[in-house]
Amino acid sequence: MSSREIPLFSWWSAARKDNFATTDRAWAAAPGTSIEAHDGYTMYRIEGALFAPDDPQPGGTVRVSRFYSPSRGDNFLTTDPRHLPGDILAPDYHHSRHEGYLYDPKRPQPTGTVPIFSWWNSDRGDNFATSNPDWSMPVGEIEWAGEHVSNGPVREGYRLYRLEGFAKTFDLDTLDDFVRDRMKVCYKLIIDIHEDNNRDDPRLDLVVASFGGYYQIEAHTTGTLANHSGLDIGSGGSILPLPGEDVRNTYRGCFDVEHPANGADPHLALAIRAVDEDNSSDENRGKDLNYFKRGIRNALERATSGGVILTEPVLQSAAGEELIDRFGRDDDDKIGVAVAVIADCYRQSVAVCRTPPSETTRG
Repeated sequence: MSSREIPLFSWWSAARKDNFATTDRAWAAAPGTSIEAHDGYTMYRIEGALFAPDDPQPGGTVRVSRFYSPSRGDNFLTTDPRHLPGDILAPDYHHSRHEGYLYDPKRPQPTGTVPIFSWWNSDRGDNFATSNPDWSMPVGEIEWAGEHVSNGPVREGYRLYRLEGFAKTFDLDTLDDFVRDRMKVCYKLIIDIHEDNNRDDPRLDLVVASFGGYYQIEAHTTGTLANHSGLDIGSGGSILPLPGEDVRNTYRGCFDVEHPANGADPHLALAIRAVDEDNSSDENRGKDLNYFKRGIRNALERATSGGVILTEPVLQSAAGEELIDRFGRDDDDKIGVAVAVIADCYRQSVAVCRTPPSETTRG
């Protein structure tokens, strides 16, 4: 089985003074894109293509890991074999994602590739990885001191300290093929009241349906967002608290969902549910998500069979009626539900759902 090649996207936040590179599809965008839910980060460059993290590791490649420091608000990529998942690097960098694979920096550069160099600015507390030829040095002139480059240049307060590896070149004309039929549903969850000794375990469940001519429906969940270690990581997206925020209170990210062609007059229905996880089993949580999805499907089928468009009040009712504790021993608590029905969604590129929670039940 061959490994897929996926683009490495570079983002910049002026507020955080942070460069951030990722292959996460939730952050896939065209250069110049800025997304509110991503804390003002703007995508400015595609560095090249990595081999996908979920595919077999190709020979002659090294693992690319992303680490994040909540105290610095800094992300950095590395292929340094000394830095492993589970490590905590000074001052408080935690492993946050496996980004894919690069060709080994200690081997000759393969044809059709570009070098990825890492830079560090101590004044900003910012790591920066790029293939930009203006931020590079001749590979043949590198002098290694262990895992670092000892003779890296300095530019604008940044010092080049490592060659991470070699990325395949990426053709911008193929970007649409990578993001086609995909859509981001971004969220920001704020917990205003803490119980259980401030050890809330929030998760978000999402049901999304596209309809008009025929319909398609799918369900997603972040799983538990909080791990109580000062860094919040969820499978629904990258959790990046802003400086000064209480990371126990605020969670951000994006779901990456299908966005299929769907006949004439296409619509989109979104229902998102916040849950405080307590002592329920994984089996019951899976059943909960399926019942949530079934409730939205039933409401959609009732509306379409009657020849009408699903409305937000009907969707709100369907999303809110699915009880978390239907299994008796299920101990999770539904915090609230927000919904949106978006007409002509293929011509409307941005839609915002800010419906306040319909419930505030706490266990």
